[in-house]
Amino acid sequence: MPLFDEAWLVSKCGPRVQQRSLEWLRHHRFFERTGIADGNVRFCLRRPDKAIHCADLAITHFVDDKPDVIAAIKPVVAHRYLFKNWVATETAIRRDLAGV
Repeated sequence: MPLFDEAWLVSKCGPRVQQRSLEWLRHHRFFERTGIADGNVRFCLRRPDKAIHCADLAITHFVDDKPDVIAAIKPVVAHRYLFKNWVATETAIRRDLAGV
């Protein structure tokens, strides 16, 4: 069962890598495997700019492996998770969703 009704992929990369990333995601059937809509991908040129997308999309929970991104989104995202391993991250998200 998915954790969220709607999820987004927000990535920092330049225009050439953006196209390659979309090709890779489609080639590996990322959208079918995850249930994330293929239109739910946003790109930015700087990691701190992920906060702009989070605000625009009213993101409530965000996972990233970069501490500077977690710090940048703090004003706009209530639940932020610094990714180290999926089991710990999923446990923290489920705990927050349950209100524990």
